[in-house]
Amino acid sequence: MQQSILTYVFPQIVAQSPMLVVALAGMVLAIVLRPRCPRACTLVLAGSAVHAVTIVVQAVATGVVMGMQARGDLGIQELTTLMAVSGIAGGVLRGAGMGLVLAAVFVGRTPAMAASGTPPTLAR
Repeated sequence: MQQSILTYVFPQIVAQSPMLVVALAGMVLAIVLRPRCPRACTLVLAGSAVHAVTIVVQAVATGVVMGMQARGDLGIQELTTLMAVSGIAGGVLRGAGMGLVLAAVFVGRTPAMAASGTPPTLAR
């Protein structure tokens, strides 16, 4: 019996949905708040987009690989290799996305702002 790729992709997207919602919320907030702090919001937008795209692409890639394995097109060694490569690539991309979001926290801060210990306010 042939199974659709969605049989493998949908459960992964559901499992990753909390992170996907956070990434999409980060993108929306970055767009809305961009006039107030353009550099930081650009970094948050890029980092959140990297997270969202990584979640979807990794789920699809895993679904394709699992579908190929279910059809008998892949042996256990090929499956193991492809899943390891997918996991490593996903980890690297998520790390890059988190790095961009982390950079957004510090961009545009002056030493006086950091030393005062008071967070800047969004309301003007």
